[in-house]
Amino acid sequence: MNDTPKSTSEPLISCLENEGLKFLFGTPSEKNIRFIDVKNGALLRFILALSEQAILFMTVMYGLVTGNVGVCYGTLGREVTNMLVGIADT
Repeated sequence: MNDTPKSTSEPLISCLENEGLKFLFGTPSEKNIRFIDVKNGALLRFILALSEQAILFMTVMYGLVTGNVGVCYGTLGREVTNMLVGIADT
């Protein structure tokens, strides 16, 4: 049995994979680097966006075009505030 403590990122990635998620939209930053590190060993494909607004637009369009659920994430503060533009547009 492995006694290495898991980060909160590992169960989150596992849950997303169990739901059949194939793509994850987001921007990398120092606040979510552990999440990205765990994701590198996962089946999920990380789609890099250059702005927070683009994250939302890409996620919404993915959902509209494929009929699947799109998932995106951002970090605290400025990124979440900037994502509001995409939320307001949908």
